[in-house]
Amino acid sequence: MSNLIILIEEKRSQLLHLSRMYGLNNFRTIQCSQQLDKLINLNMKSKMNNYEYIKKMPL
Repeated sequence: MSNLIILIEEKRSQLLHLSRMYGLNNFRTIQCSQQLDKLINLNMKSKMNNYEYIKKMPL
């Protein structure tokens, strides 16, 4: 499992904890959710870059 995936899982766990503790509209919860979004987007960009690289490789 990659480090990025581990960070995503940890941030997801933190988000669940914050949402249970403070609610979905709390600043801390929203901030954590935005951080999780950034990590997920980074992971998706990384996958797309890998896909584009593999697609360009000769068979």
